[in-house]
Amino acid sequence: LKTRNFNKKSFCSTKLSALDCYAMGFELFSRKEYISAGFWLYSAISMYEENALLRLHDLSREKIMELYAETLLKQSRYQDALTMMNVVLSLPSSKPNSELQRRKNAVELHIKTNDPQPVTHTKNPPTGYQLGCRGAFSNQLSKLYCVYNTTTTAFLKLAPLKMEILSLDPYLVIFHDVMSDEEIATLQRMAQPVLRRATVYSEERKLSEVVAGRTSKFAWFYDGTNEVTTRVNKRIEDMTGFELEGSEMLQVMNYGLGGHYATHYDFFNVSMTADIVAMQGDRKATVLFYMTDVEQGGATVFPNIKTAVFPKKGTAVVWYNLNNRFEGDYKTLHAGCPVIVGSKWVTNKWIRERNQMFRLPCYKE
Repeated sequence: LKTRNFNKKSFCSTKLSALDCYAMGFELFSRKEYISAGFWLYSAISMYEENALLRLHDLSREKIMELYAETLLKQSRYQDALTMMNVVLSLPSSKPNSELQRRKNAVELHIKTNDPQPVTHTKNPPTGYQLGCRGAFSNQLSKLYCVYNTTTTAFLKLAPLKMEILSLDPYLVIFHDVMSDEEIATLQRMAQPVLRRATVYSEERKLSEVVAGRTSKFAWFYDGTNEVTTRVNKRIEDMTGFELEGSEMLQVMNYGLGGHYATHYDFFNVSMTADIVAMQGDRKATVLFYMTDVEQGGATVFPNIKTAVFPKKGTAVVWYNLNNRFEGDYKTLHAGCPVIVGSKWVTNKWIRERNQMFRLPCYKE
């Protein structure tokens, strides 16, 4: 791999081989992502040097070039595909290949009998999610501020919390140094034996199911499981000022290499209210603790407000999912970026609205 800087960090510890590039190209071709497949296959051709490993996998230069020609055909690049086929057939090491010759003849006939069409390669602009994961939001300095929070609960008069305000609409803040190494180690030790694949609730099927957009493992813990969970929940009360009775359990999650969570909202939509929200109300707030530093990737991005929060061990991010009318706030659309290097551990708590009657004032719009 070429040396690249991702978010001001350089990574060049591993080199890809021709076999690696071919495997990537083959997989992308099978997914019908022909433009991307072509890039990988071209790289495989460029760096190809015959060796025992390639012979073991029966992978010749001609085989790679044939697949590359197919990607060109799938893109309607007939002249380029014909050129590649001619190169393959003219190689001294090339064996008689009647199928390739037949394909070549068909392409020549197509070119002769059809007007050449201009080939245009369109590339969709990056989404807000992609921009946030690439660090495009991180350089935008907030016009807000950092404070020692001494007012949310009486206890904070004695032990203020370091709070960084990122947004007021929607409300989004970071608390620094709110989970100790000992608490992190305990929660990880508790979770590891019982981790299971994370799921997403399907409104249509009325059940939770595994989806490609959420690749993590998780474990739930009751608030009073032990001293650590009790302490963490008390700290959440101090951070938010909310009543936690009736809220959801603590959830510990691990995202391995490539682990991510596609864009989503934490609040439930109206059609799900009768089944899920009726007892304790909707998810008023989300509290997300970062339990590890992530060397690269793993940010929580909010595309609609162009904000990204990168994992820092011991910090927590808090945001309100509902607006002042207690309706879902669509500005809170967020996602967990893929982990590129490292492992991401988080603990989160979803705080329900029903028991906040005397904790959270109702504001006029």
